[in-house]
Amino acid sequence: MNVKSIEKKPLRKGIFKQKKVSTLGQYSGYSTADYKGFDYHSEYLEMRDGIKLAADICLPKKLEKGKQIPTILYLTRYVRSFETKFPFSLLAKTLFGQITKKEIDFFTSYGYAVVIIDVRGTGASYGTRHMEFSPEEVEDGREIVDWIISQPWSNQKVGSTGISYLGTTAEMLLVNQHPNVKACIPRSSIFDLYNDIAFPGGVRHGKFIEVWRDTTLSLDKNNLKYIGAVANAVIKNPKPVKADTKAEQYKTAHAQHQSNFDIFSGMYKITFRNDVHPDLGRSINEFSVHYYKDKIEQSKTPIYRIGGWYDGALANSAIKGFLSTKNSVKLLVGPWDHGPAQNISPFVYSNVKRFSVWEEMLRFFDFHLKDIDNGIMDEPPISYYAMGKEQWRHVYDWMPHDSKYKTFLCSADKKLIEKNKDKTEGCLHYAIDKKFGTGGGARWNSLTVKYRYNRRIAYNDWTRRTKNLLHFTSEPLTKNMELTGHATAEIYLSLDAKDVQLFVYISSVDKFGKATHITEGQFRGLHRKESTKKSPVPTFAPYHTFNKEDAMGWIPNKVEKIHFELIPTSHLIKKGERIRISIAGADVDHFDEIDEKTSNPSSMQLFCTNEFPSQIHLPLMVV
Repeated sequence: MNVKSIEKKPLRKGIFKQKKVSTLGQYSGYSTADYKGFDYHSEYLEMRDGIKLAADICLPKKLEKGKQIPTILYLTRYVRSFETKFPFSLLAKTLFGQITKKEIDFFTSYGYAVVIIDVRGTGASYGTRHMEFSPEEVEDGREIVDWIISQPWSNQKVGSTGISYLGTTAEMLLVNQHPNVKACIPRSSIFDLYNDIAFPGGVRHGKFIEVWRDTTLSLDKNNLKYIGAVANAVIKNPKPVKADTKAEQYKTAHAQHQSNFDIFSGMYKITFRNDVHPDLGRSINEFSVHYYKDKIEQSKTPIYRIGGWYDGALANSAIKGFLSTKNSVKLLVGPWDHGPAQNISPFVYSNVKRFSVWEEMLRFFDFHLKDIDNGIMDEPPISYYAMGKEQWRHVYDWMPHDSKYKTFLCSADKKLIEKNKDKTEGCLHYAIDKKFGTGGGARWNSLTVKYRYNRRIAYNDWTRRTKNLLHFTSEPLTKNMELTGHATAEIYLSLDAKDVQLFVYISSVDKFGKATHITEGQFRGLHRKESTKKSPVPTFAPYHTFNKEDAMGWIPNKVEKIHFELIPTSHLIKKGERIRISIAGADVDHFDEIDEKTSNPSSMQLFCTNEFPSQIHLPLMVV
């Protein structure tokens, strides 16, 4: 089924009765947009330790007296709303942040209250941040929900949502196991803070963390020149609450933000998942959603996870979060980047996202917060977009049953050979290009606005960009094949150093030699030990703990194996096209080099022998 709808203005009551439709991304007739506009109010909520949190409360305009409605809660790190400078204040005194006025309008029109909170140490809230997703921040959620359900307009039901950081705080709210939180929709959220964003495959994602630090630092210091000239010209400061008419409380709060934790410099004090940060006394795990998955599951709050195939490595967060928690009841993965903001499928000409995420969210919230039986929970729990076929697939399990692993061996003549067929044995020397990078429009750049160096996330120059990598290319396919799931790379290599960062890319190559990027993965050799312990989250390759005690130094010139997952996808490879595996030792545009000079190789020897058979395992189905 092709779904082609867009975020649009809500239909209001009129002379025509709406036909009942409730299917993926399309929803009408079950609830109506009875309200136009919203009433806005702001105030401080005082927490157990005296910290005051700034809250924006948006209620449907002309809400009937005595009527009680559900609440959609956002917990933001990026400032709930801003006060504008003169003369822009003549047009609008309040400028909403990441949760736009359009989004607030949409949900309030359908009879929802919207509450947006500046988490402690941000915006107009008091406090100093000692780390992102801190235990104090998580615990605040319980008291915020207590306040919401005590309001006369509340029907005692709360749903949480948000994008990125806000999607993660939406799920962290469930750690409190508050009985009145009845639904959660994390969008582009982070399930595993170490492996899904900060150190994918154990490789430090320093470029992103630096940009993200600079963005949040500019907000914390109210110095918006970094955000952009327009923001700096229009915005005065985070919006003080209504009663703070002289902004005195805001100024006190703002002063407390000046000592906020520097996450970028903090990254360089850890290498391993269980490294205890010297300033925090905790490991990165203790600030990660997956660490609290048992408590989240025990909340029994239904979760609908939404992600995109080009959303950095966060498709892993959506899928593995779904597989790790029994109360994850729905999963949606589209052809999108972070947000989702754009359609990144290489098979379409427009990057416009023709799918109404808000309508899909409304279906879920209506069912769980308003008890509207719209059939959403009768559908298969997983919907994913098959790029190339450009259609949605609906399944009950991940991975889809039709997707079967097929092994291809790397041959010394640079061919990719199906298993059990003859190959040329030998080893190949590759001089690592330390200047190689995947560009400013790569999947990683979608993760935050200032990191998005190119307007569109795309791999349009992939053929030229990858021409000097080490390639292994298959024979032309005799059938249309679809790669759906988690490919894994099993590579045997020797080095002239004590460590390596290995990058593996999968592409399709047409008859003209044009390469189309499909997916990728990276792994630091230091973490290659295959653990016999049970993984806390599902894995599709051998389990690597990334813990310090499991680190394995590399003996120079000794052959070692690295076997790891690539980022999942669903991508068509057409009949007549070839599958290409490309090997690199750097992505300078996104990932840091290894710190120690003695650990940083200048070259690698990749083995293609019967004893050391480098290979790729691809989840393929005939389509």
